[in-house]
Parts: sequence; structure tokens; C-alpha cells
Amino acid sequence: MEDRYDKDGTYKWFLTDSYGRLKPQQIGIYAGTGFGKSLSGAGIVEAFFDYGATCFYLGDGMKDEEEGAYGMFLPMEKFHLKILQNEGKTPRKVPVRLHHAFTFNLPKSEIPNYEVFTIPVKDLNRSEYSMLAETQADSDTIRILIQSAKNLNKSDGVYKLLHEVQDLVKGKKLGEGHSPSSKNFFLSVTSGTAKSMQDVSNLFQPFKEDYFLVDKNCKYNLNFQELINDNKNIHYFSTKYLKDPKMKEFLILLLLNKIIEAKDYAKYPVLIYIPEIRKLCPDRAYGYQKYLSEGIKNALSTMRNIGKGYSSITDSQNFSDTSQEIRDSHSITLLGKLSLTDIDRVAKIRSYSGNIKDDLANPQQNSWLILGNESQGGIHFCFPSWAHPEPNYKFNEMFKKFYPEKMTSFSDMIDEMLEKLKSEEEFFKEKAVKQIEAERISKKRKELKKTENKTPKTPPKELKEEVLIKDYERAYNLRVVKKMTLKEAGDLLGVGKDTINRWTKKYKAILRKNELTDSSTEPEKSPQNG
Repeated sequence: MEDRYDKDGTYKWFLTDSYGRLKPQQIGIYAGTGFGKSLSGAGIVEAFFDYGATCFYLGDGMKDEEEGAYGMFLPMEKFHLKILQNEGKTPRKVPVRLHHAFTFNLPKSEIPNYEVFTIPVKDLNRSEYSMLAETQADSDTIRILIQSAKNLNKSDGVYKLLHEVQDLVKGKKLGEGHSPSSKNFFLSVTSGTAKSMQDVSNLFQPFKEDYFLVDKNCKYNLNFQELINDNKNIHYFSTKYLKDPKMKEFLILLLLNKIIEAKDYAKYPVLIYIPEIRKLCPDRAYGYQKYLSEGIKNALSTMRNIGKGYSSITDSQNFSDTSQEIRDSHSITLLGKLSLTDIDRVAKIRSYSGNIKDDLANPQQNSWLILGNESQGGIHFCFPSWAHPEPNYKFNEMFKKFYPEKMTSFSDMIDEMLEKLKSEEEFFKEKAVKQIEAERISKKRKELKKTENKTPKTPPKELKEEVLIKDYERAYNLRVVKKMTLKEAGDLLGVGKDTINRWTKKYKAILRKNELTDSSTEPEKSPQNG
């Protein structure tokens, strides 16, 4: 985007330069509530969309009202229609694809037809792990997570990732392990590491509810190579049904990184809009937001001159409370009506005169000063040709009114994903059972060996027989009671199919012997008196 004088001598802002080329820009919009940030931002989105860019909205600033999705509706408010008429624009609507990460919090009742998606856990990068773990991107914890992800196969999800982490950590452990826990992904928590497995597993507990990190084979995985070239739709990514704020914000960082990673496949310019950036990247960030802010800042700073040109729009109600690193990443900063604190802050930085400070305190509606070029006065943006969310609008009600045939229930998908999660849990549950059994047998054998060493001439046959009979019984229960195959039972007990078959027969023989013994020792009934 470029501000310059037009042929008629008026000062205007153009999407392209004087040669008709689109120049990528990182645009920051700052103004108090009700001044028109999102309206002006939507006007810029429309210009990019008409130019042929692929446009993405990443959330709506945690408002859960799907503001970026209103392009699918025609404007209805009289003031909006009047302004469009004055600007010579025709009211219209455009195709919008709704996206939402999978969560078990999706309603089972009918809602708008979101394209519900997942993302492979194997594809997480350093900045995403850093935000989750709330630690530096070069820490031991992050290095272990990255190495563990590299070891995953296409069919492996979060459970396998954490077990890979455990295997790496076990090489460093100083203390003894503990029994696998169902609440802890069936991990054997160990001590003596820089960050215990308990801490690492806690990072991933929310993904049992917001189950959008899965294996690479999952049919719902988002195809960013296809998405990056779909410039016929505006793409709106919702976080509405994610309840955990950290999960909402993690998802935005994840999507931002994935869109940028797909740059080599982009055939068109790309625009990414992140509303209410200060909620994600406050000036004084603590905890996970410190690493979230760093991840978003690094992503925005790499966007220029990549692919066919990446641009961004971020907006915020507060200039001072937004991370300075984010503010410094803007190539264009637009200032609308600011708070007194913000005016003092900006005036001190820019050495503003009283007139400019007055313009920021009481500007004309939808009039924006360009930071660094304030002397040119306010710039006005055209309203978007499509609807804008008004206070009395509710997105789900609007969607149902205008697209009733597209209302969808996700109950079948929720059931399907629940089965997928249970299958993943069951696999590692069986592995944990096998581990516990192996440890029990190993302990018994050590006790046996210890006793044998003490009394070599009189080995404790009873202890040997007890261990063997327990093995026979387990084989019998798996084969006869649970009806497992020889291979399944053998895999669980760590022996071959022939051994399982032999143990099952031996336990049947024991049962028959016990039955015969019981019947032979049963007391005879005394004859009844006649």
C-alpha cells in the first residue's frame, strides 16, 4: 500500500504503487472502541481480496462473535447503505469459508457449517513448543520435544509423542520410575530431569478436550498448500468453541506459522488479519504470553518479501498496552481516536504539536493519521461492501436466517473422534499393563534367583510354580475369556504364539484337575428317612 497524490491532485492511499505492483505491508490499526477499526480493516481486506490475494482472519479478538465472517452477508443497516452509495460502491457479499479446530466442546445441535480441522502434532515447530512449555526455544525441554516429534510415524499422535519424550528422558533419569498412570497418558513419571515427565505431560492435558493435535494420517488434517491458493473465498478461523484461552491463543500462533510455512506453494499474495493483537501480545507479557508474543513477532517480521508477498493487519484498542516489538514490526501504523495515555505516549515519541494531539483526541469518524506522515492529515477508508457486525447481531442467528440449508450437526464427527482418542488411549493402556506385568515377573524372578543363591541345594519349587501358574492363568484369560488371538495375547505378555497356546492348555488341565478333585472330595449325601 502506498500513500501519494492522485492525478486530480488529492492525497490518497493506494493498494498498489505507481507501477501497479502490490507492495507487501504490515499494517497496525489503533483506536478506541467504537471508532471503526474493524470497519476500516475490512475495507482494506476487501481491496486485497479484489486484487486477488488469499485473505485470512485469525479469530476475532476473543469476542466469539465471528466478526471476520460477516462478508457472507449483505449490508442491511441504513447508515452503511448510505455510505456505500456516497462512495459509489454496490452492496455485495462474498464467499467465506468457516474453519474451526476440532474440540469435544462443539455443540451436537445444529450450528453453521464450519470446516472442522485437525493438525499433525508432528508438524509443531520450536516457537509453538516454546509457548506451550513457557520456556526458551533453545531449552532442553524444547530440544527433547523436537527430537521426539522427529521420531514419530504418520500414525502417531500426542500419546506416542509423550512416550518418545519419556524414552529420551529415561536415558537421563537419576531416580526410579513409577507405575504408568491413566491420567498421565500412561507414562512412567521419572525424576532427576530438567523438567519432569509430569510437567511435560501437563502441557498436553488440554488437548484431550481440544483434540486437534493428531497423527498425520487423520483425514481432517488441514491442507495448507490448498488453502494458501484459495483466493476465491475469505478464510475465517474461529476459536469460538475452545474454552481454554491458552488453547485459543496457541491455535492462532500455530495457524500463523503454518500459513507462513506454506509460502513456497503460494501463487497469489497473502493477507493475514489478527484482531485485538494486544490481547495476544501485551506490552508486559508474562507466562505463556511472553513466548506467544515472541512467536507472533518473529512470524510477522519474516513475512515481507516471501512467496508472492505476505501482508498483515493487526488492530488494537490500545497503543501503549500493545507489545513494543509488535508495534515496531508495522510498516504502516494508523492512529484513530486514542486514549489520553496513548496520546501522551505517542506525542512524546513523535514530538507532536498541540494540533496533532487534538486530532487524536477528537478526530473525524473513520479518519486516520499515518504515524510518521501526520502532516498530510487524516486518511479515510471506504466501508466494506458487505455487512459489518452490529451490537444487536448474533452470527449463528444470522447464518441460520440466510443459510438454513447449511446448518450442520457435528455429533457423528464428535463420536468418531472420541473413538479415535479411546483407541489411542487403549493402545497405551495395554502397553502399560504389559509393562507392569513384565516388571512384576522380573521382580519375582529376581527374588527367586536371590533365594536360589542363598540355598542352591533346595530351590523353592513353590515360587517357580506360582509364577508359572500365574502365566498360565493370564494366557487362558486373554485367549478364552477376552477371546484374543494368539498373536495379540503373545504381544501383550511378551512371548510367542506357541508359548501362549501351551500355557492355555496347561491352565485348562489345571482347571480340569481341580474339578475332579472337588468332585472326589464332595461328601456323600445321607439317605433320607422313609
